[in-house]
Amino acid sequence: MTGVREYFSSYKEEDTNIQISMGNLSKLNPVGKGTVQFQRENGKIVPLHDVLHVPGLGMNLISVSVLQDKGYNVLFRGTHVLIKHKDWKSPITIGVRSGRLYRLQFDTPKALMSSSNPRDLGELWHRRMGHIHHGALKLLRETVTGVPEVSTEHDDVCKGCVLGKFAKASFPRSDNRSKGVLDLVHSDVCGPMSTKSLRGYVYYVTFIDDFSRKTWIYFLKTKDEVFSHFQEFKALVENSTGRKIKVLRSDNGGEYKGNDFQDLCTREGIKREWTVPYNPQQNGVAERKNHSISEAARAMLHDQDMPRYLWAEACSTTVYIQNRVPHKVLGKMTPEEAFTGKKPDVGHFRIFGSLAYCHIPEDTRTKLDQTAEKGYLVGYSETSKAYRIFIPGTRRIIVRRDVKFMEDKAFRRSRDLPADDQSEQPTKAPSPSQGQQSSSTVTSTSIDSGSEDSQSMEQLVQQDMHLEDIEVDISSSTVGSRNREVQDTQRDTQEFVGAPRKSTRQRREPAKFNDYVALVSQLVDSEPSSYQEAAQHQVWRDAMVEEYTSIMQNDVWEVVPRPTDRAVVGSRWIFKIKHGADGSIEKYKARFVAKGFSQKEGIDYEETFAPVARYTSIRAVISFATQMGWQIHQMDVKTTFLNGELKEEVYIEQPEGFVAHNKETHMCRLKKALYGLKQAPRAWYERIDTYLQKMGFVKSEADANLYYLVVGGEALILVLYVDDLFLTGALGLIEDCKRDLAEEFEMKDLGLMHYFLGMEVWQTDGEIFLGQGKYCIEILKRFEMEDCKAMSTPMITNWRKVDTSKDKDVDPTLYRQLIGSLMYLVNTRPDIAFAVNSLSQFMVEPKRVHWTTAKHVLHYLCGSVEYGIRYVRGEGIKLIGYTDADWAGSTTDKRSTSGCCFSLGSGVVSWFSRKQKSVALSSSEAEYIAASMATCEAIWLRKLLVALFGQKVETTVIHCDNQSCIKLSENPVFHDRSKHIDIRYHFIRDCVQRGIVQLQYIPTEEQVADILTKALGKEKFIFFRDKMGVMQNNFLAKREC
Repeated sequence: MTGVREYFSSYKEEDTNIQISMGNLSKLNPVGKGTVQFQRENGKIVPLHDVLHVPGLGMNLISVSVLQDKGYNVLFRGTHVLIKHKDWKSPITIGVRSGRLYRLQFDTPKALMSSSNPRDLGELWHRRMGHIHHGALKLLRETVTGVPEVSTEHDDVCKGCVLGKFAKASFPRSDNRSKGVLDLVHSDVCGPMSTKSLRGYVYYVTFIDDFSRKTWIYFLKTKDEVFSHFQEFKALVENSTGRKIKVLRSDNGGEYKGNDFQDLCTREGIKREWTVPYNPQQNGVAERKNHSISEAARAMLHDQDMPRYLWAEACSTTVYIQNRVPHKVLGKMTPEEAFTGKKPDVGHFRIFGSLAYCHIPEDTRTKLDQTAEKGYLVGYSETSKAYRIFIPGTRRIIVRRDVKFMEDKAFRRSRDLPADDQSEQPTKAPSPSQGQQSSSTVTSTSIDSGSEDSQSMEQLVQQDMHLEDIEVDISSSTVGSRNREVQDTQRDTQEFVGAPRKSTRQRREPAKFNDYVALVSQLVDSEPSSYQEAAQHQVWRDAMVEEYTSIMQNDVWEVVPRPTDRAVVGSRWIFKIKHGADGSIEKYKARFVAKGFSQKEGIDYEETFAPVARYTSIRAVISFATQMGWQIHQMDVKTTFLNGELKEEVYIEQPEGFVAHNKETHMCRLKKALYGLKQAPRAWYERIDTYLQKMGFVKSEADANLYYLVVGGEALILVLYVDDLFLTGALGLIEDCKRDLAEEFEMKDLGLMHYFLGMEVWQTDGEIFLGQGKYCIEILKRFEMEDCKAMSTPMITNWRKVDTSKDKDVDPTLYRQLIGSLMYLVNTRPDIAFAVNSLSQFMVEPKRVHWTTAKHVLHYLCGSVEYGIRYVRGEGIKLIGYTDADWAGSTTDKRSTSGCCFSLGSGVVSWFSRKQKSVALSSSEAEYIAASMATCEAIWLRKLLVALFGQKVETTVIHCDNQSCIKLSENPVFHDRSKHIDIRYHFIRDCVQRGIVQLQYIPTEEQVADILTKALGKEKFIFFRDKMGVMQNNFLAKREC
């Protein structure tokens, strides 16, 4: 059932005698029913029949029992639900649990919604035709072909028209026109624009035939290019018509009065007409046309939130469209028909900025490449029946004939912008037509493991689509960007999914209410950007009260008169939605923070440094805990920085919404640290470090955030990362430590660790899995690669051999965003470390080959989303290293790449892939330098193990596949080949002699570090990946059994 009439493709008013009971005990009555058509991700249409139309219903609801009656299978697994029709192979959609409901994702195509509604068709063609006025829209069917019957009655305000045409200048119109084509040509230059186009243009010039009012547009970098474009225009129109230009009318601009221009007109017998200075109305046709082009282009850009640098494409498209729109001077005729005598067809027109999938010709791709490329419509080809498509990733425009459009999908400038708040109504959820994203909701039912549905799920797992590999858009970043998109465009392109609830916490209803749907409240799933926005929602008001209460309980400040001799630091509220490992909302968080950027060093703060735990330390402790059979528990410190003692005298503004009564002009003098202050992290670290050492913990020399405690022969290890910490060791000591910490600080006991610093942790007896599956999916979604074809390796073996000297540049910002995202993923994915290290070397001027190679990494991740590091008990607690080098692997500077990894049990805990700082003269030298770097890492890891073992560690074996390197580490041999090596690399020899490390030979076929130095083929890559302990998450497979 839905409350949106426009969703129906077929509809019948009907008195159903049904009443829908709401959560506030009110009742709603359906007024009709019909068919709603959904659009799946692959573009296919799914009809849903007998949908009830319930005006006033703000949520779109789907009944599980009704779906099953209509032949659908509804399969529940963990936090996901899959809907599949018994006659179709692939699933219709995947949903994810949010509280006690499941949210589904569907698209209701704009074209489908409009096909049964002439009123909506009018809006669709209004946008397809470049936001023309409704009078011209009414004449379309009489003047062109390819347009269906549309309504011109519209009450809705078009966002593009408001933003692009609102302030409209007035130019006097003259209905007089010349007697024939090219008898009079008007021309004018527009610019300079504030933003350069893709090709660097800042002006455009138009030529308008007075008789037909057809327009030609050319783009310029400088005004002196007008003459060359006039020559081009003159040759084009005179050859196509067989007529000559008789009169050229323009203003007195210098671009029209050059000697070459004058000579050409004199030689060709073209009469010149000039406007009087400061009287642009004398060239009114050209002035008015340029104004019309500019405002229509603005409307199209704003309507789809397209980048400003596409203004030239928008202007060109505007001219193309306006030449095919009836003109008032011509009566019921278009400029194109008046000029050529042929009635134009506009059936191929689509909305500017629409999502487009372009066919990739076979001669430009391999058999394994994808057959379509994703882009956005920015125009039409004048020379062929084809579309001009903008490819955002490479900032290039391609011309394609075979294109599939999704007009309800617009350009998304950013996926990470905060979304505006949704209005909250206590008795009635807002209608989706108010510009908010909605979501379908399915009530929960259970399915027996032995049922036919369970067998269907197993069959689905055999296909390419898995529940674990799909994430529905419910995260704050994704939902936020979609909501912002709806708010920005002000269009009725809502998805047929239900309005979100306010809270994920919901009481279980008694069985007697199973036939009723209770709409409790609205879920606020976007983050406010200001106090005023947040104050409109109860969840955010509660969050602010909780934060303020915590500040008062910690005695953070005292309210005092405003000081006259000290600057006051600003303050503000910030808001964040905290999600769990499965993407569900855990908490609405409000923070009152200081604007630390306004602090002055030496006055408001002194020292600011505060250490955090290294990821290597975290992995090492997890691996050690696995071998010891220990559980890992996690705790979170609430209002962390409020516990830090402040040494400096700092004043801040009172929090908005919580200003002390009768002290509105007073300030807060801080006693303790506050979020946002530059010294706040250091103050907190000093406080908790002092307390932990008071409890008896010893701080590790290797990592200042790793603490260990031994009591009665039992050990306890604590790892701290700002306000997150985890404990492992004897269970009794863990519980005692939790209790002591909770007495000193306000803590939240999270139990067994499941999600730490964005890493998913799966624990069981004898095994721990560390992965970033959710984050991996977010990367794929952010760069629109979630449905790409999976690859077996992250890089092709010969990627360096491609010549980049003539290759095209790509958007460096987008490239850096992708590589930066992959860098964080390397924390649990050493299998992509070499690829990320190699691609990060081209951040300044990335080429197309680098962007393609980076996307190849995404192809690999798409097929290995749930991979991570698996630590298994029984492998022993022994530090083992591998070191390798790819001699002169870089084609640009011939420097080598060092690769190194260390395992502590079954999985690696430390690794790096790094380009060497100097050019090695031989492979032995490259291996020797790499081994020296590995030795430095080994010494640090050995210090870390002292904290874990509580005793000295035996000699660490580092495997190397170069005999010369091993001999050189043991004795000063090969003098001629080693005398030039930097003395710091000979550090390894001293370590070997002291028994700290030992280089041991290993065949190249077994050299695990080889995966960190070069791109490998499929078989070798998978073999070394498995050796590193990088495997698929078995916990997910067990959950499906």
